[in-house]
Amino acid sequence: MIGGAHYVVLEDHKELEDMQGHRSSKQVQILKPDAYGQSAEVVGAFDLKDKGLEKQMSELLLAAKGDPKDQRRHVRNGRRKGISWESLLPITDRLSTDR
Repeated sequence: MIGGAHYVVLEDHKELEDMQGHRSSKQVQILKPDAYGQSAEVVGAFDLKDKGLEKQMSELLLAAKGDPKDQRRHVRNGRRKGISWESLLPITDRLSTDR
């Protein structure tokens, strides 16, 4: 599953309470972000001690996987919608087109 999804560990479930599909009784919530990461929906949840965990994780991660994107089109459309993103990491390659 390494590299299959991004995740965060929450102190509590307050951030997810209003999301459809949220189950506060479960330890892990699998989210499917929208195209620009501005919002998300809960596609499933599980406990780390559930039986069949590997299969369940694989199915949920597949359900949460986004559609493939053309980077230039994705960035251009995001800018048209007023969505911008700035990396917290410094740009070390000044010739990079990802600025």
